[in-house]
Amino acid sequence: MSIHLNLYDILDLPPNASTDAIKSAFRKSALQNHPDRNDDPEATARFRVIFNAYSTLSDAAKRREYDAYLRTSAAFGAANDQTGDAKATGQRGKILGVSNTLETLLGHLNYVLWDIEDLIRSQPDWSRTYSGISLRGYVLKMLTFIDKWILSPAGFPDYFFQARGMITPANSGVLSVEQTGGHRPFVSMNDYFFNVRVRTDKVLKRAKLIELLEPQAGSGVRIIDCVFEAHNLCVHYLAGLKSALAGEVDSINQFRHSDPCFEG
Repeated sequence: MSIHLNLYDILDLPPNASTDAIKSAFRKSALQNHPDRNDDPEATARFRVIFNAYSTLSDAAKRREYDAYLRTSAAFGAANDQTGDAKATGQRGKILGVSNTLETLLGHLNYVLWDIEDLIRSQPDWSRTYSGISLRGYVLKMLTFIDKWILSPAGFPDYFFQARGMITPANSGVLSVEQTGGHRPFVSMNDYFFNVRVRTDKVLKRAKLIELLEPQAGSGVRIIDCVFEAHNLCVHYLAGLKSALAGEVDSINQFRHSDPCFEG
């Protein structure tokens, strides 16, 4: 991933942009990139990337949450140094339009995994509980969502489980890695994260835009929508966990999915 765009960059806006500026930037980008004007996959995906950025930044609560995520993000802390020249010359939005929508889209997934890894490497007290869920449980919520809704549909399931007729971690609930007794395929959080990271890297290298736009059998949602949902879910919990670990809050709200199908 050579281009690091946060949601402000996608709309060609600075982080202190006003609500009116966000709306204006979206209208301008939507007119230029709406799939009704161009029915190729690139236009459809580009519009979805722009719309997801707008949906987050135009909502005051979601924007505060996203800003909190950016302030502590290891991924964007490193990324800002690499894209400073492009951002300084007003190339944020233009970068998105140079036939790299796929890279920008998958960057959403890549960056939250960087931050999950950063959290795991910090070796927190996994037994700490917020709103009735352990810190380990929150990390597993993020990883198992990616596993179930992106990696498996994209053709990169955990074949170790499938070969033994087992239930995958993504379908067995957020405590699957912690279960005691019987066979435990993942012995630690690090082990499961590494497994997810390896399979995600395969998706990042091999994914094709047209495949991400195809509806999934059974749910009807597209993988592209699952990528946005995973990104937004991870931003929500990463921002909450960082604030909780810093002692700024003592509870974390449950993430509200955009589609009931994701609740299953």
